Amino acid sequence: KVGVITSVLIGLSATKVLTEKRLEFFRESGSGYNINAYFLAVNITSSVEHGSQIIFCAGISLWLRNSARSGLSYILNYISLGWICISWALLFPLIVPPKNVVLVTGFFFTFFGLLLSGALSPVLYEDLYDDKNTGLAIISGLFSPTRYFIETMTVSEQRTLPAQSGFTVITSEASSLYNNATSFDLIGLAQNDMPGVTVQSSEGWFWGEWRSFLVGCTVRFAAFLALNICYRAKQAKVPFLKEMKTNRSALIAFYMMCIAFAAFLSLSVYYILN
Repeated sequence: KVGVITSVLIGLSATKVLTEKRLEFFRESGSGYNINAYFLAVNITSSVEHGSQIIFCAGISLWLRNSARSGLSYILNYISLGWICISWALLFPLIVPPKNVVLVTGFFFTFFGLLLSGALSPVLYEDLYDDKNTGLAIISGLFSPTRYFIETMTVSEQRTLPAQSGFTVITSEASSLYNNATSFDLIGLAQNDMPGVTVQSSEGWFWGEWRSFLVGCTVRFAAFLALNICYRAKQAKVPFLKEMKTNRSALIAFYMMCIAFAAFLSLSVYYILN
């Protein structure tokens, strides 16, 4: 619940960066300013601004929860959630009509955050880690903002428990323990990080952080592509295909963004499945 609520609030807040200055953006774009440089600046400032907000929220949550895991890993998990949420919040205003941005953003974070996170039916973690459901795992990993947040939060807490809990194992004392016999296996968590996750530790679990970063980068490069394709008439620009034919520098820049998007998407899919 905390993950879904936080993602919705951060997402709605981050969309205002583009929606509130939409007319100014169209005006400056029509004046010939580099829109890619503008959007890069928006990415940086939004990440810093809303990242600071989510760090503040994480600090309060850590103080109230008094977690057994390290505070650094706890806050980093919130930062990863914020990274993904801000990424989607920068994409929606570029492809969705202004009057529908809030509705679409709220629905997206709530729907995918609840139903595809793996924590609730109809999609559970054991389904996401099933080799027969690779497509479902990819969709969840790419589109659910809470996919990694909830699992990381849960696994990190359970890794701090002693061996008698069943989540962690002392190898020297359980050398004959057969595969798929830990509590993590029974509830379907962290199946791509076995047996490393069964080592007792209070330092947290970082399997999902790298994947969150890659997915966030993928969404942001998708936003760069959308920026150059959508609403060109309101930017006083020629149609997209015509500019690609007549402006060589724009064509090269667009190709580079396509390559970056494809690279991050491929890396995201690879690490989601491994």
